[in-house]
Amino acid sequence: DETAILRCVDTRLEVVSVIKLLIGDDSAPDWTKRRENFIDAFRKQARLNHPNIIHVVNIELRGERTFAVMEAVEGFTLERYLTDATLTPKEVTELSLSVIDAISMAHSSDIVHKGISPRNIMLYQQDNRLSPRILNFGTHRDVSRLDPVSQLPYLAPEQFDNYDNANPASDVYALCATMFFAFTRRPPYLCDNFEQYVELFSQKARQLDFPEGFPAEFSELIKAGLN
Repeated sequence: DETAILRCVDTRLEVVSVIKLLIGDDSAPDWTKRRENFIDAFRKQARLNHPNIIHVVNIELRGERTFAVMEAVEGFTLERYLTDATLTPKEVTELSLSVIDAISMAHSSDIVHKGISPRNIMLYQQDNRLSPRILNFGTHRDVSRLDPVSQLPYLAPEQFDNYDNANPASDVYALCATMFFAFTRRPPYLCDNFEQYVELFSQKARQLDFPEGFPAEFSELIKAGLN
């Protein structure tokens, strides 16, 4: 779905918030379904009270406008952060454990993220260390329109038929692909387009190359998660 992100000031509480606004033509045939998907995703995220998940404050329906109000966190996405920096194995481990704990809690509430990736994990400084916050739980996507570099490499094979086929195992796949990126600054598999990914996942045996220096204690874990 097309959205806009706005940074706003709540004049009553005197705090900075972030608004995610759904964009579209409210007379379009698919508008009602798009709005329902948008509201459902943020209702689910609002039920998850975890320090590593962005907190949803409210959902507003005002005339033609539909938007969610969230806490504002200063930082960079994992994708953006690793364009200029690297993480040590210890830092990757700490960040991953926090994300895993948050996703585990979501799964215990029967909520699947569906789209874990480096661009859906926000990093911010907390007590002189990096702490993650997970964004965008349960949003609906048209798989064929996802970016082949920043989004498709983190999507589980079953979601290429239908994005909403996601289940807890899909999140495990995405978590392991994201961990691979955190260690190497590249996805585990990279193709040019949607069709090539479909062809890749049709193969029973996929070659996964771990670069020199990749922590050996994580290679089997990530390989298992990606299978």
